[in-house]
Amino acid sequence: MNFMHKVLIFLALLWAVSMPARCATWEETDGRYFEQGDLAAVKRLLAKENYSGDLLIQAFETAAMSGHMDLVQYLDKRGWLEICRHDKRCDPVLYAVIGKKFPKMVAYLLSRGFSPTRSALFSASATVTPDDETLASSLEAVKILCEQGANPAERDGPTVLEELEKRITAQSMDLGTPLRSARGTAAEIQVAEFFKKGACKKGAAAATDFEDYRALVRAMRQGSISTEGVTTLDTKRFQPQVERYLLYEAIVSGRLDFLTDLKRRGWFSRCRENASCRPLDVAAEVGADLQILQFLASEGFEIDGRNASGGSPLMYATLHAHADAVKFLCEHGADYRKPVKLEIYERSIISILRRSYSSAWCGSVIFGAYTKPVQDAARMRCEGEGGVLGDSQSSIALPECMPGSACMSIPFSPKGPQGEPRELKTLAEMFQYFKSGACKPAQSAPACTSDVATKAVLMGDNVHLRAEPSMSSAKAGTLPFGTVVDVLDPSRACESLSAKAGRWIKVKVLAYPTSSQLEQPLIEGWVFDAYVDYFPSFEP
Repeated sequence: MNFMHKVLIFLALLWAVSMPARCATWEETDGRYFEQGDLAAVKRLLAKENYSGDLLIQAFETAAMSGHMDLVQYLDKRGWLEICRHDKRCDPVLYAVIGKKFPKMVAYLLSRGFSPTRSALFSASATVTPDDETLASSLEAVKILCEQGANPAERDGPTVLEELEKRITAQSMDLGTPLRSARGTAAEIQVAEFFKKGACKKGAAAATDFEDYRALVRAMRQGSISTEGVTTLDTKRFQPQVERYLLYEAIVSGRLDFLTDLKRRGWFSRCRENASCRPLDVAAEVGADLQILQFLASEGFEIDGRNASGGSPLMYATLHAHADAVKFLCEHGADYRKPVKLEIYERSIISILRRSYSSAWCGSVIFGAYTKPVQDAARMRCEGEGGVLGDSQSSIALPECMPGSACMSIPFSPKGPQGEPRELKTLAEMFQYFKSGACKPAQSAPACTSDVATKAVLMGDNVHLRAEPSMSSAKAGTLPFGTVVDVLDPSRACESLSAKAGRWIKVKVLAYPTSSQLEQPLIEGWVFDAYVDYFPSFEP
């Protein structure tokens, strides 16, 4: 299930840092044709405008970043490559390996006289988006750069190898996808080992290290390798990180017999000694078979623990819409009222579910079977500056869709690009499951403590929004379970109402459905906080 995969913002940050003088207006208008590799549009553009100076360099690097060979070759024929090659600021090889990696583009640019720079080698080695295709391209780009003289030991401050090893050992957030995070780290380790043994040199193209590694990963993922075949990893540096990742891929295989054999060979014992090895997180992320989940639980891995990033198995199962895994975890003691951390912010499981649901709704409408006016209206509502469509927890200006209800005047469920959006239905079912109280009996909310924060989510259904902080005050509305609110005023003293301790807090309701209209404008009022869970913010 790909729609929930997080889109890292590293690329956007690197873009902003590396090109401080570049004009945002150009990027939003003509620049998008270079970024998309739209040759026909670029030809029309250049027939009317003659690029030169900084703008030419920017456009050429952006074209290299697109990976479209036909566009770069066209610009080469216009003399752009020659201009770029004589400008020390221009480094299209670097841009060919930022984010997604394009080995063919790298090879072409090197063949046309560009040098394999230190920056390009590091960027090719760093796996920003560790999907299978990008990892393969990253390793191939590294080999091409090494073949053409890149030197990971070149001393200009820290070497590329030192920077890469620092990146590997640094504790980084998993951004909601621990498997992908471990996959990227393990691939970077393979590159570091390649550098460490001095293999980055002429003849690198003939090295089989990376091919052997990819073959091993495929075999682990399929459960089609004898465990004796991976014992040589014990001699490698960073062995715990590599073995942790391969264990994760063994979980992906879904083969209980394979995991049982790994247990017999000590893999799970070593995993338990490694605080960063959390196989139950990955099993929840990928929606592993219940037998696999039961096996891992029986091995003593925490059902409801938090990893170094602040994530929990229940968070990963919820974020990636795996209903069976959610129910298993709830039945074995997971508490959906406990806060988790996604990226750097503490959040509620319900707020994460709703945010993911709204993101999926936007994608279904924008790319689904709707008229252009409907899609354009949805795009205006969904796409905010700084946000990325498909990144369910970014600062994108998502509507606050209530799972299972109409949203943006479109009835549930929207017609997605592949027909019925199963993920949306699954998330709506999970929302009702949490609402029913089936996931661990709801505990008392942490009211009357110092934990009052800027945002909250309602954990009761049909909660009255009052015009004033009093039970006798007029009702300004009735809020359903899962409503997310901004906390405006938490300063009132604690009191007891209906045997529940809490305080009145003034809130702003972001959006909620009513019987008379699908969405109501932002309104303010007071609720009693015995019925809410606090979390600092879900806005990055």
